[in-house]
Amino acid sequence: NEELSKFLDLNGCDAWAYLGEPKDTIMGKTMWYDYMKSVKDVPVVNSEDHIIRDSSTLQHNEQEFKFNMTDLWQGAVHGRGASVVWLWEPGDGRALKNGDFYNPNLSRRADYAAAIGKMTLDLNRLAGEIGAIWDKEANVGILYSDSSLTQNPYSLQASYVSYQQAMFHGQKVFFVNETTPQTLNENESLKLLIVPCCNYLKSDTLEQIKLFLDKGGKVLFLNASDKAYYDENGNALDQALLNSVMSRSSKASFSYAEDMYVQDNRGEVTNALKAALSQLEHTVTVSAENESVEWLGAECGSDYIINVCNYGSSDTVVTLSNLAGYDISGVVDLISGEKVGNSFTLSPNKPMLLKVEGNDKICFYIGNDDDRRETTLPSKAEMSSTAVCGSASAGEKYMHIVGVFENNRLKQAFVQNGIAGDNGINSELNFRIDESVDLKSCEIKGFLFHENSLKPYLPANTLRY
Repeated sequence: NEELSKFLDLNGCDAWAYLGEPKDTIMGKTMWYDYMKSVKDVPVVNSEDHIIRDSSTLQHNEQEFKFNMTDLWQGAVHGRGASVVWLWEPGDGRALKNGDFYNPNLSRRADYAAAIGKMTLDLNRLAGEIGAIWDKEANVGILYSDSSLTQNPYSLQASYVSYQQAMFHGQKVFFVNETTPQTLNENESLKLLIVPCCNYLKSDTLEQIKLFLDKGGKVLFLNASDKAYYDENGNALDQALLNSVMSRSSKASFSYAEDMYVQDNRGEVTNALKAALSQLEHTVTVSAENESVEWLGAECGSDYIINVCNYGSSDTVVTLSNLAGYDISGVVDLISGEKVGNSFTLSPNKPMLLKVEGNDKICFYIGNDDDRRETTLPSKAEMSSTAVCGSASAGEKYMHIVGVFENNRLKQAFVQNGIAGDNGINSELNFRIDESVDLKSCEIKGFLFHENSLKPYLPANTLRY
């Protein structure tokens, strides 16, 4: 399957999650989205997105409705760019009364149709913020080993346990596979690799893990205490190579690992995962009383965006901290528009997309010489924002332009069209400076195109890093 990715423009799947089914959780579904995005960084299209169980009788309850809407929202946060929701088919006999697909027939569920429509609008409105989470580099890798899954099916659940803890610690996950194990070291943002019950490893994979350790990366092996390590064919691995890797890695054992299941009755694995994940740095920290809140954050312009979701069974208090350079007093849920502050109660299956405003936005102003001001780039120089004001009649069109120059050559341009309001032109443009740009030789120049002329602002003093 990983080999086929080179021929594909999108990641496709048929996936589902059902309320009350331990095997069919939302996080289990999003884990596969993250896996596909790790194999090839293109959007996921769930071309048969089952959000409601197939049944010949119509069943409905409010908890299931909230669960299903959470499923769709969280899928988008984890890289699903489109869904064909199962199913909209009023003319198919199987979707009629007493048919197998009567229950999931959305043409009979006005509440679902309305909620999905609103969510689609919200996701498009907030595409930039969600895209920032998509674009954030992962610090945590989880090894996905086909050969181990064949021999030890429980390694899949061990992967899920690892993924859960990563999400509860605000860590995006990159899945390293054995078809292209070199991605472990090509992905320079990775700080920690988790090896979940992968007892059958290719030698090339083990070589890449050794190189990762040589470069200062941390590795945590999860295992059942009595399980040895072999190559993909069940033969002995190079003992010197294996010893070199294991002697420098942390280890923890499940109390039970057989068939499709693992158990951690002693808490050894959970404690080891928490200890390893807690050592990774955060711009923001989210803590929840029930320890069952997934959160993922990313810089977006000069602001910080955090998606939070409570997978517990009851309300929990969530607290934000360690927001250096951000205004923690004005945290807003972008979905509802409500101000929530830095500590709030989060209900189960009610995701929030939080915005924490930065204290260090870059602002440019149009006006006479006395009005022009120059600021310095913030420490988060690659994520910036400009604001421009000017006089114009209400309804007049304008274009706000920012150019990024390196050694006097244009490297990037950002454009935002607008229409002047009653108070004239008031435009704010967020932009990301590409990683290839040398910030030390970077200049940012702003322009306003209005009344058929291009007017520079800050014309004499270009902003520099």
